[in-house]
Amino acid sequence: GVTTASFAWTHQLSEALVANAAASYSVGTPTAGANSNSFLAGLSVQYILSPSVSTFASYNYYNVSSSAPGASWFQDIFLIGITKQF
Repeated sequence: GVTTASFAWTHQLSEALVANAAASYSVGTPTAGANSNSFLAGLSVQYILSPSVSTFASYNYYNVSSSAPGASWFQDIFLIGITKQF
């Protein structure tokens, strides 16, 4: 089995600016009896330009450790973008 603990936080910094933070930690034996743990963390901000357009910037960190050979990895992901709803 796998046990997970998570945290998420959202805060409206101003009428147009929203900040988010999240983290998660899991430990267990998800596949083939290999011990595994993972840590995920992320931060983001969103700036609302209009009711249908917003910009964002985010950073996410992933770290997975496993006793299975070749199954451990980590990633850093930075994103900057603009979204438009139709």
